[in-house]
Amino acid sequence: MNAGKVNEALAELVVAQTADPKSAEVQNLLGVTYSSLGMPDRALKSFEAAVKADKDNAQYLNNYGFLLLKTSNFEAANKHLKRAAKLAPTDARIWNNLAVAQCQRGKFDDALQSFVKAVGEFDARVNMANQLLSQGMAQEAVKHLEVAHALRPNSIEVLTRLTGLYNMTGRVTDAAVTRKTLLTLQTSAELQK
Repeated sequence: MNAGKVNEALAELVVAQTADPKSAEVQNLLGVTYSSLGMPDRALKSFEAAVKADKDNAQYLNNYGFLLLKTSNFEAANKHLKRAAKLAPTDARIWNNLAVAQCQRGKFDDALQSFVKAVGEFDARVNMANQLLSQGMAQEAVKHLEVAHALRPNSIEVLTRLTGLYNMTGRVTDAAVTRKTLLTLQTSAELQK
């Protein structure tokens, strides 16, 4: 798999599955392989078998939950990712996946806390803004970017996004003030080069 030989990996895994059909590791790797081949139904079955064989493996739960998330089964994704997060409380990838599932379910307060555990307060606020924007909630996204701006006033990325969102939401005066701050920061950065 790591060498990009997906079909060869699949052939080896099928042999391994025949030798040990209850192996959670083989089932998980089959899930990864099927997923990379664009076969989500087979991948889901393999990940489900891996989780049934080893209920306490956070990575298997994460892989299963992530694919459930990608296939829009948000309730089931949330369930498995929440369990994975309990088993691996320091795994940022799991917390990030859980936060996305929570956003898809409209559980934005829970999602913020999960993003904070994954990437810290500043990046959590930026991630929340992204998720809210993807759901057409520009006003709520602005609130998170304003908090991010308070945490890092010199973030050109946040100021750029705030300028656009202020314009989008009709806050023209705020957009002008933010644009001026942004231009000052950009000019200062150019002078320091």
